[in-house]
Amino acid sequence: MISKEQLETTYSSLPTNKLLAIMDSPANYTELAIMVATAELTKRNVGDTEKALYEEEQLEKAEIFVQKILYDELSFLQKNLFYFLWFPILNFAFKMNLRQDGYLLKLKQANYYSLAGFVFFILSGFLSALLNISDISALSIWVFGFVVSYFFDQRFNKQRMIGLLQQVINNNKEKEETTNNG
Repeated sequence: MISKEQLETTYSSLPTNKLLAIMDSPANYTELAIMVATAELTKRNVGDTEKALYEEEQLEKAEIFVQKILYDELSFLQKNLFYFLWFPILNFAFKMNLRQDGYLLKLKQANYYSLAGFVFFILSGFLSALLNISDISALSIWVFGFVVSYFFDQRFNKQRMIGLLQQVINNNKEKEETTNNG
């Protein structure tokens, strides 16, 4: 277990915003850690102005996070990429980057366009074999499938995904508030 002296030494070297972060989430720290952080902030004469600046920074970070999760969508070129290169080996790295960077809407859209590309590819191949149509006609069906998928995404799918992601965020906020208040 860490002693009070060790905490004082550690906290004295922390920047003020890290100490304010400790104070901002007391449920994640022991009473001793909170007490030492409070004493260090008092020793540094941290006033309401610095605390307000810290809170503003946190709000800006939260807004950027929400923007990244809910409203940053794939570009038209990226939608084409995932639709026409639906094969998992070809787009796996792109999807991993989206997941690691926290772009949930983009990841959901990437999965949607990959699935739509696969479905319309199979459909065009099936219709080509069944109706004995030319390869150009089958390719046209696949390209037309992108247009259908794109308009469906813009009209219905994107709003549904945004609603679901907002619901998840709201549920997490409620759980966090319950934990902090309880």
